[in-house]
Amino acid sequence: MSGAELAPQCEFLNAVELVALTGKEQPAAQCRALKALGIPFLQRRSVPIVSRVLVQRKMLGEPVRAPRGIDWSTVK
Repeated sequence: MSGAELAPQCEFLNAVELVALTGKEQPAAQCRALKALGIPFLQRRSVPIVSRVLVQRKMLGEPVRAPRGIDWSTVK
């Protein structure tokens, strides 16, 4: 195993992983594919940002929904 294979994974999918997941290279097409797959994502400059955890849950057949942010009413 090379050092690259042992490196910790980022919380978000990288560009190569997005292409592998969606089969699309253009960000707009990736966004359409992610919507069709039911995988929530954010966008930065039209580029999808996809949580690795949400993709893993989706692949396990677990329900996946977009995070709604912090519920400040529960913070003491």
